[in-house]
Amino acid sequence: EKDVQAQKHKQVRKQARFLETFNNIPEFIKNPKQRYRNRKKLLKYVVCSSAGHDGDGCPEKKFDPSYNQKDAANARVFYLFYAKNRWGLDVEE
Repeated sequence: EKDVQAQKHKQVRKQARFLETFNNIPEFIKNPKQRYRNRKKLLKYVVCSSAGHDGDGCPEKKFDPSYNQKDAANARVFYLFYAKNRWGLDVEE
């Protein structure tokens, strides 16, 4: 019984940390300005997304923004995965 309660408490804390992180993502990550979306002037870290494969089994990559900071690029990947996924997964999932 105590183990079950401890596991539930741990899961609740984990979800709370996740939601806090997700809700604090800066606006420039959620809605990148044009300077981050310029394909001709890529910055140091490029974000691409993929939601499937073409007929040959290769992922179809879609350019997303690029950033000079690794943390910003990783935050964009995190945001895309949880907020803009094509499978309709909720943030809590």
